[in-house]
Amino acid sequence: MPDLSRRSGRAELQLPVELRSSDGAFAGVTQNVGVGGMFVATEQPRRVGERLALTFTLPGEANPISVQSEVRWIRDNASPESPKRVAGMGLRFVGLPILATVWIEEVVRRHEQALRER
Repeated sequence: MPDLSRRSGRAELQLPVELRSSDGAFAGVTQNVGVGGMFVATEQPRRVGERLALTFTLPGEANPISVQSEVRWIRDNASPESPKRVAGMGLRFVGLPILATVWIEEVVRRHEQALRER
């Protein structure tokens, strides 16, 4: 089984994502996505372990993906060593539907193919 936590197997994408917690809804922007989860840039990161509902739409797809997620790690604002890093959180998908898995795998495959062709 592939290691879903590796950087490969992810597509660098900036997509709007709606996040919902027990506190209400807020917005973020994905920085990358894979079948295991995504990094979401947001100034409102949640606690590690917190569950969030996500809704986002992949390029080329008409239907949005709605899935539960768990915050696995958070990143504060940029540091002097890494000024381009943005604040946000790494999210792990929980119960990703099969069709959404197929869509994400296809986006990742196209992304990796485009990188090889450069």
